[in-house]
Amino acid sequence: MGLGDASDGGAAADRGLVARLEQSLVRLEREKRVVETLHRVTEAVAREQDLGEIAQRVADETTAITGAELGAFVYSPEGREGEPFTLFAISGVPR
Repeated sequence: MGLGDASDGGAAADRGLVARLEQSLVRLEREKRVVETLHRVTEAVAREQDLGEIAQRVADETTAITGAELGAFVYSPEGREGEPFTLFAISGVPR
């Protein structure tokens, strides 16, 4: 009895294995995109001096990797607890 031996349900088992492998490949490709994005962001942070440019890169990359239509990088200015957040960078729409 080997792979695909229908007498013991082998064909069904083979289809199940193929389906699991395909699902694993999809998950692996998604993880690869996340790691590549983190690498690009890390490189940008390491070489960029302008905080605004760093925030924009983070907003753009995280918006893209999540598949979102809109992303924003906001912060709460120091000493302004309870105050509304301030928009620092936005992605997906003109600013």
